[in-house]
Amino acid sequence: MSPRLLETLAVASFFALLALYTARVIWDIDLFWHIAAGRDFVREGRIAHTDIFGALDPDRVWVSFQWGYEVLVHLLDQAGGLQLVRAVHTAVMLTAFALFYWGLRGRLRVGPIASFVLLALLVVLFEDRIRNRPHVFNLLGWAVMFPWLLRGPAALDRRSMLGAALTLGVWANLHAGGALLFLVAAATLPAGAVLARLLRSEDPAARAWPRAVIWWLCALLPALFSPGFVRGNIQAAVMLEGTEQAIGEWWPAWHFLAIATTAGHVVCGLAPSVVGALWLAVLARGVAARDRLRSVPAWVLLLGLALVVLSHRSVRFVYIAAFGAALLAPWLPRPLAPATWPPRLARGVGVLLAACLVVTSYRFNVTALHGDLPSALASALGPPLDARRFPLAQAAFLEQTGFHGTIFCQPNWGGYLLWRLHPGARVLADGRGNYPRALSDDLAALYDRDRLNAPSDGPAVEALYARYPTDILVHQHPAFPPGYTPDPSRWELLYSDARGTIWARLDSEGGRAFAAHVRELRSRAPAPADAPPR
Repeated sequence: MSPRLLETLAVASFFALLALYTARVIWDIDLFWHIAAGRDFVREGRIAHTDIFGALDPDRVWVSFQWGYEVLVHLLDQAGGLQLVRAVHTAVMLTAFALFYWGLRGRLRVGPIASFVLLALLVVLFEDRIRNRPHVFNLLGWAVMFPWLLRGPAALDRRSMLGAALTLGVWANLHAGGALLFLVAAATLPAGAVLARLLRSEDPAARAWPRAVIWWLCALLPALFSPGFVRGNIQAAVMLEGTEQAIGEWWPAWHFLAIATTAGHVVCGLAPSVVGALWLAVLARGVAARDRLRSVPAWVLLLGLALVVLSHRSVRFVYIAAFGAALLAPWLPRPLAPATWPPRLARGVGVLLAACLVVTSYRFNVTALHGDLPSALASALGPPLDARRFPLAQAAFLEQTGFHGTIFCQPNWGGYLLWRLHPGARVLADGRGNYPRALSDDLAALYDRDRLNAPSDGPAVEALYARYPTDILVHQHPAFPPGYTPDPSRWELLYSDARGTIWARLDSEGGRAFAAHVRELRSRAPAPADAPPR
């Protein structure tokens, strides 16, 4: 079998698995408030600058930096429902992985085994991000732009400038935060070129510094003029201060090691540190060389450091370590550089690494999530929503009874309730995290099943709810400590099922009116045929 045919079969087989991996059911809580936001933007004909969803303070600042994505998913939901939304996210991820592999093989001329290893590494590092959210466009943006980064300042030309302007012009409207992080990393190219020029290095980048600066400005300016890019990123930074400690995906990459249940988690937790060690090895090579900036260009060291820091910063960005590995591998010192090994050894190590990473990806995306391959296929081809995670029945009850008002709920239910009920309803919390630190702490206390779980804690729970003036409570079990009966003059149970409950707050005018409305609807409902007459 020819090497080319073998490569084609291996890549095609892996992409068949990737199609299965990326067709994961919708389980993430954030998609729904994104759809609701897009619906509001289209209906109002503008991008909101205040909190259109929050029950506490409608005038609180909220600027979406993902408005383009939100309009897109709203239109997709309107056209084909959640099944189409899932299909488009799957297509975006598959396209990004394909562009990454093509970028390595076709644009950077990396060998087939090394390219496959890097692709498999990217898949493992991205496996926690395989969900229906705007960050899939971050992966796509990196896959489009990374070959220009890795070629360095000397290879930048007019085509790369046009590509940067077009890509960032779109990217900044789909996910301005992701575009900003890329721009921070990309700034190392002009910085490295200018540094080489100032040090009078013979590095070709020294002569290319004007092109590098222009290329970066071509990427920056379309982003700066995108609606919400500046204000949205500032808003995200402010929100992060209040909710970072409550949102695990903002914790550093080594958080994966604390929650590790699969080999994939271990790889995700260690990869940024391993790439950091590779960066130190490249730095040592440059320091030891006589002409340091010619041996290892400044832009390589600066870009490598930026990629290491970004991948360490948060579990959201750990996949960026794969781009760092692709950058640093050609610059490793002789003992570590696979290109200097005997060919048979290099091939053997590469094939072993590729096999281990593919198995790791399979064990997480199939075995851990579904149990076996038939179950994974059934999930990929079945309904688009993981109904176990969302308050479907509670939302249906509120829709059918015509609820309008404010809802106390946890963030993991808030987005879905907004999708079903907004603009008639607002929620106390949703996945945006646009609320004060005190509320974040109170929600965490209620959600922690090891706290406030004794009947004696009931008054404290009621007092906590009372701090936030809403009309109803929609909460997973237990809304109150087991064995505790809330004050009937303040609370009326309206609905309960295996997932959670709906309580009306009788100390709220809206809550009292809704409870009376539900009682009236029930009094009008015909009794079952086997029920005794009233």
